[in-house]
Amino acid sequence: VSPPRGGMGALPIAVTAVDLAAARPNDSPAQQAPSGSPRKVFLDIGSRDGHAIEAFAREHPHDFPQYEVHAFEADPRHAAEMDRFLQRHAAWSNVRVHQPIAAWVEDGTRPTPAEGRVAGRAGEARANLLQPKDTGSQVQAIDLAAWIRRQIG
Repeated sequence: VSPPRGGMGALPIAVTAVDLAAARPNDSPAQQAPSGSPRKVFLDIGSRDGHAIEAFAREHPHDFPQYEVHAFEADPRHAAEMDRFLQRHAAWSNVRVHQPIAAWVEDGTRPTPAEGRVAGRAGEARANLLQPKDTGSQVQAIDLAAWIRRQIG
């Protein structure tokens, strides 16, 4: 499965789960992979409004329900957009939104993202965690590699 076009922050991955049912007992049967089979996970880092998830679901309609989808958005200004995304796709029980949480290289806090120089979709600015402007507030940051090991791997 190829990543969605234009979704630079989105990444589909597959990992082999030793015993997913034991590791995640609260998941629905549709989300539980048989022991030892690949577990399909889609990560959208900097989700903003969920457009990469929507593109992936549109491009891979038969595979999408098999994916465990995690959307991370650090910028609290996009909370309303993510709420609308969740309302539009309430039937997607495989999507989990983590906000405002920055996917980072260590646990802690980061300055709240400010509009930076990173280009987003045509004509819009994107928040930039690498070159943040001092907004005076902080957002929770997680060590993404450690999170993947704990939650997925």
